[in-house]
Amino acid sequence: TNREEVIEGVETAGTLGESDHVILEFNITQTQATEYNDIRVLDFKRADFNKLRENLGKIPWMKILKGKTTQESWETLKSMIIEAQTSTIPLRKKNKKSKKKPAWLHK
Repeated sequence: TNREEVIEGVETAGTLGESDHVILEFNITQTQATEYNDIRVLDFKRADFNKLRENLGKIPWMKILKGKTTQESWETLKSMIIEAQTSTIPLRKKNKKSKKKPAWLHK
């Protein structure tokens, strides 16, 4: 760990065999339970892709991007896609407790 406050009671418990290594004993303290934050992710299963295509298709890209630098064009493109995404792809809570198991690990 890189947090000194979680390690306490460090003591040496003798040598390891006949080497110059020593055995260390220590306690790891956990002051609070792990918190699960409400992480929200895009729920593509419930997305309205037709509406997304429609929204993006209505945007006059050439007019909007004309005269902008590459960076400005990227920022504009990104913000417009995020805006369209927000209105057509709902969010869902990600349940960290029930992580998806690897494909090879069944029953």
